[in-house]
Amino acid sequence: MSTRFDAVYMHIGHGKTGSSFLQSTLALSQDALARHEYAYPLAEDVAQKARKGFITGGNLRAKPGEFTTLVQSVPEGAGGKLLISAESLFRYLERNADSFLEEYQQVCAGVPLRILCYLRDPVDHAISAYHQKVKRSGYTKTMGDSLDQYQLPARTIAVLSALRAGGADVTVLNYSRHSKDLLESLAGWLDLPSGDLTTPNVGRVNRSLTNAELELQRLMNGHLGGQASRFVSDPLCNELPDIRSETPPLSRDALIGFLTRMRHEIATPEYQALVPETERPQVGEVADHIGRFPADSGQLTFTPEQLRVFVDSVSRVLLARESSDPEQPQRGGKGAGNRGGAGRGQGKGQGQGRGRGKGLGKGQGRGQGKGQGRRRQAVDPG
Repeated sequence: MSTRFDAVYMHIGHGKTGSSFLQSTLALSQDALARHEYAYPLAEDVAQKARKGFITGGNLRAKPGEFTTLVQSVPEGAGGKLLISAESLFRYLERNADSFLEEYQQVCAGVPLRILCYLRDPVDHAISAYHQKVKRSGYTKTMGDSLDQYQLPARTIAVLSALRAGGADVTVLNYSRHSKDLLESLAGWLDLPSGDLTTPNVGRVNRSLTNAELELQRLMNGHLGGQASRFVSDPLCNELPDIRSETPPLSRDALIGFLTRMRHEIATPEYQALVPETERPQVGEVADHIGRFPADSGQLTFTPEQLRVFVDSVSRVLLARESSDPEQPQRGGKGAGNRGGAGRGQGKGQGQGRGRGKGLGKGQGRGQGKGQGRRRQAVDPG
């Protein structure tokens, strides 16, 4: 298939290493990128969100065939270098590197594949990753539980070794070293002036949560799973991007166990062969980190603005649900019920609930005879 690109540049994350900021920058810099012969294809609705500093996930969905679709969507003459950014690619490549590389060869045979992967010091990343799991993945467990499941060094070995075995040119950078010059590190990889790139006009993109926001999201996850982000984290992070995040509580024993395990896994020959020493994550000692984790006071605090954003987000969904479903069952002390099976008195009409009304008789139940009963407000988790 097409080999019209001189090279494909692919930023794969991993997660919580500034990807949303970089993707907003790339969306704002499409014209500048084109002047440097980079094609950064992006659907317009996604581009608009990214330009506002909102969370998007980049310009490629990590699914079979999506790379082919993206390549085919690029118009002729759009640029000799294809640029892709999607942090979800890291997880996808962990499990599907061989099939992706096969697809790549079918679409871009002989075209150099250049990979940029950001890593991060493990304690910093584990905290941020916990926030992200609660924010976006419906996670309901504690920070300590999350540390027990943290397997990033092994996952890094799997992804980087597969890409290098497949002939990719892999660049590894440590976000913890480059967080203050993240734009410059990306521009250096692309070999273009950082001043040509436009950054989003927000303080932070895809910030982490305060402990009060985190607990609210975690509790909502228990009812709605990953869909709960639309009520809590998405609106709070998008509308209040400059609120400073907080670190959740963690026991000393849990921290000691995590540091010991990370020190061992990063020291393995396989890991050190893949990650340059200058970019290798630093583990640190207990004393370096224990002060970051607060005691659990049992108290959570929201600002008026946080409450306003949350209430607005819930209200929008409820009102949209109500307006889109005119047949939504009624409720009221004397009206038709809205749960259960058929009500009593179906001889002259149909009941709706556990017999709260007495059927629709000659009218529509006593709660509706003189006026419309109140609609039941229901959340649509979909």
